[in-house]
This record gives sequence, structure tokens and C-alpha cells, in this order.
Amino acid sequence: MTLPAAAMVYEHFLRADCQETTWRKKLSRYAGFWIIGLLYIAARGAALGGLVPVGLHADMGAFQTVVTGVALAGKYAARLAWPAPLVAFYPFHKSTSLLDSWVLLGTTVIVTAGAFVVFEWKRTRIYVFALLWMLLTIAPVLNVRWMSAIVFAERYLYLPSVGFSWLAAGGTLWWWRKADDRVWNRRWVVGGAVGIVALLAAGETMARNRDWKEDGVVAGRTLEAYPEASYLRSNNGMGLWQIGNHAEALRQWQIALAYNPDTPEALADIGFAMIEEKKYSEAMPPLQKAIALSPQFAMPHVYLARLYAALGDKAQTGTELRRAAELSPMSPPVRNALGRFYLQTGRPREAQAEFLASVAAESSEDGWSGLAEAYTLQDVPEKAEEAWQQVVALDPFDSHAHLGLARIYRATGRSAKAEKEFESCLFTDPRNTEALTALRELRLQADLPPSP
Repeated sequence: MTLPAAAMVYEHFLRADCQETTWRKKLSRYAGFWIIGLLYIAARGAALGGLVPVGLHADMGAFQTVVTGVALAGKYAARLAWPAPLVAFYPFHKSTSLLDSWVLLGTTVIVTAGAFVVFEWKRTRIYVFALLWMLLTIAPVLNVRWMSAIVFAERYLYLPSVGFSWLAAGGTLWWWRKADDRVWNRRWVVGGAVGIVALLAAGETMARNRDWKEDGVVAGRTLEAYPEASYLRSNNGMGLWQIGNHAEALRQWQIALAYNPDTPEALADIGFAMIEEKKYSEAMPPLQKAIALSPQFAMPHVYLARLYAALGDKAQTGTELRRAAELSPMSPPVRNALGRFYLQTGRPREAQAEFLASVAAESSEDGWSGLAEAYTLQDVPEKAEEAWQQVVALDPFDSHAHLGLARIYRATGRSAKAEKEFESCLFTDPRNTEALTALRELRLQADLPPSP
């Protein structure tokens, strides 16, 4: 969305022929960008329910937001000058004082940029445009209230770095042209400096490439640089839990809370772990605290629903799952959980709607399996068949999907296909009694002589 604004500024103020060009001609050059941009905003609003449907930093007042934005400008300027160490996640720290070091650096950067624009406006406007490009493309991510949990990230510098490269190239070219045969050493300085920077950057990149083996290594390197990154530590803990290292997962969540006792992700994950270990009385407090700290966070509601389900409270289970779906309508795990709840409570039509929303957001085995079961309960075999085929396409070894297809094929008289699907089911689930019995009956029928 910064491209239409950049194009408009360039056409009206910085293009070489801007004084001679008519308004109509200028408008024709950038109007298409605005039309596409406005269509994008409309589509985004319709899909997400607003430009920023979930505000994770609504607790920040106007002063904090402005001061933190200035601090972020300083951090991004520092990262443009030298982007090291490279990490996957930077912990977010609010700025509350005008004397904060990053705020002072950001103020210096903004004042210097303003002075540069004034000084160079009538001399080299192409460099003014490069600077304005940087400011325009970084501006949206300086408003913390718009951002997700990842407030500061290297990737947000992708577009601003284009303008920075223009400025760096322009400065290098100016210095090079200033040198003549009598001051040849200037060119050696330029060439040497460029070579050193290139070698250092290549070395940093090559060293970082070795980290991209698996998620755990990337997270570990980040936590070495920023051990207080509680959000990433919480995610790392969930990864450890999923591979069976429960003790280390719990330790990581406890470390996250030691750095920041109000980390909702770590609290929610501890609640999840207590449910898994059937320590229900210990699961409730961290989940309730996570919800109190971050009312827009959906997963604590999903875990709380699981807790209520384990306690036999169906009403509260449904309430928590519906709340999670309101908060995160495009989350497949949330939609799948609510769909499963509707299946278990005998509401297949409502389950169908949830699973359809899930697979629309992301094609997954859980979503398609749930949809197949919902169609089966509503006696729509052709739709159930399509859904089971989607599951098999995603996972050819899903015995449940093969069994579902085999049932449909057998019921509709396609014995050869049914036999093949029952065999596929037994390949990964060799003790499945239904498949064994059905396969035996199909083969007996095939061996019977035809009736006279």
C-alpha cells in the first residue's frame, strides 16, 4: 500500500518533468496503483473483518506508541547499517522515555533525514526520493498497535533496503567521481571498503545458512542471542513437547515465565501440558491468566474447552470453542476443534460448516476427515467420498480414510474398489477387525458360483 503513495509523491514533486506535466497526465500514471490498493483493502476487510482484526498491543497509549515508533526507527536504521546478528525473532520492549537510547537514535535518524530532504530538495531529488521511499515503506510497521507478536523483524526492511541501496550507490558514485587521477587513493578507499563490506556480509550469511537445518536449531541460535525472547521460547517448548521431550518443554516454558511472568503463550502451553497429563486442577489457573492477559488470544480458549470436555461440561466446552472461532476465524485448528465438538454432540450440519471453513483456509487431513464424517452422518456419500479422497491425497497411509472410502464403495456396489481400499487400510492397521471381516466377505462373494 506504500507503492501508490510513493508513485504519487514521485509524479507530483520529484519527476524531472513534474512542472510541465498536467494533473490529468500525472493521475493517469499512478491511478491504477490506487485502484488496486483500494480493492485490496476492501478484500482484506471482508476476509479478516477489518484491516487489523486482532490488536495485540491495545494496552499502549498514544505517547508510548509514538515513542516506541521512534525507537523502532532507530533500530531499523542500525539494522540497515549492519544487519547482524541475524535472528528469527526479536523480543519486543516498549519504550516509555524520551531518553531511551533507541529513542535518541531514532530521533537523530528522523531529524537527519528531514535535514537531508531540505538540503537536497533542489539539488538531487532522485536521492530525496530514495530517502522518502525508505520512510514510506517502513512507516506502516512503526505503529506497534497494528503489529502482531513479531513487532520488529528483518524482513520488514526488504522494501526500505531498496531505497537504502540507491542512497549507498549514489554516495559511492559521488565519492568515486570526486576522485581524479591526482587523488587516485580515494578510489582505492572506495573499492577496498566495498570489498570488505561484501566479504563481511558474505561471511555472516554463510555462517547463518548453517543454522537453517531445522526449526530447533534456528530457535536455539535466536535464544542464544536473545534469551529473554519468551514468545519464541514458548514455541520452542511446544516443538519439544510434540517430539516427546516433555520435561525439557516444561523447563522452556518455566524459563519464559521467569523472564516475563506475563507471557500468555507460555501460560497457555503449560495449561495444555497439564491437560495432557490429566492434572486438571493445575491446568485451569494458567489458562485463565493467559486469557486475562491477552483476551484476543484464541488458543487458551481451545485448551480450556478441552479441559471442560474432560470434566464433562459440554456447555462450557461449546462456549469456549465458539469464542476461539470468533477470535481466530481463519485458524484451521480452531475450526477443526469446534467441528469435532459439533460431531460429538450430534450436529453434523454445523460441523460441516466449520470443517468447510477449515479447509478453505488450509487443506489439511483433520479438516477433510471431519468434513467426510459430517457428510457421512448426513447421508451424502458422494460428498463424503470426495472428502476422503482429499485425505488420501494428503496422506496415502491414512487407514481411517481408506476405511471410509471402502465403506462407501461397498455400499454402492463397487466391490473391486472396496476390496482395494480395505487392503490399503490393513497395510497400516493390520488388526482392524472391520476391514478384516469385510475383506473376507468380499472375497467369499467373489468365489461363489453365479446363481442359476
